[in-house]
Amino acid sequence: MKTPTLDQLLAAAIPAPPARRIAALRLLEGQDPEPKASTASPERTGPQTGYTLAGAARLAGFSTMTLHRAIKAGTLHVVRPTGKNPRILAGELKRWMEAAQ
Repeated sequence: MKTPTLDQLLAAAIPAPPARRIAALRLLEGQDPEPKASTASPERTGPQTGYTLAGAARLAGFSTMTLHRAIKAGTLHVVRPTGKNPRILAGELKRWMEAAQ
C-alpha cells in the first residue's frame, strides 16, 4: 500500500459530507473510492442523469407537489448522492410516468 498524501489525510479527518468522507477513508485503506454494484442491472450500468425535484416535474409535466407525494407514497424512488437533496434518475422517472398513465 502506498503512503497516503497530506491531502488524503486531511480529507479523512476534516468534517465533510458523508459520501466524500467515506471515499477518502476508502482511499486511505487502499480500496477503490467508488463502490461497485454487486449486480449489473439497467438502473446501475452507465452514467445516469439525476434530476432535481423541480427539474423532474418540469420534464414530466407534473407539479413538484405531485412528485413529492409520489416519493412519500413510495411509488417514485429517489437517490440522495449527497445525503440531502433527492435526485430522480431518468429511468425511474420514465418508469413512474408510464405507470401514472
